[in-house]
Amino acid sequence: MIPRLFNTSRNKLFFFFDAEVIGEKRPKPEQDVTVPTALERQGNFSQSGKTIKDPSTGRALPGNIMQPSQIVPSMQKYLNLLPLPNFTNTAMSARWPTLVMPSLVL
Repeated sequence: MIPRLFNTSRNKLFFFFDAEVIGEKRPKPEQDVTVPTALERQGNFSQSGKTIKDPSTGRALPGNIMQPSQIVPSMQKYLNLLPLPNFTNTAMSARWPTLVMPSLVL
């Protein structure tokens, strides 16, 4: 459209716009989420069944237990905001939920 050249007689140009929005809030269903266990929050991953490595050396941590000096205080505060696990599925004991994966750097 070129200004001053399009529809100069102003008798045939119409615009129409319509929108209908229904704001509906529905409660979300309960969801299973993965949270660290109380032992994992303290740096004890012995029950996870996966080898945890020291990020500074690349070697496996003895007994899959981190030293308190290796835990970042700000992350410890973040973990304290998460709820503790309230469901234990014994059928999935080898795959117990955890936030730390072996591929992640601790």
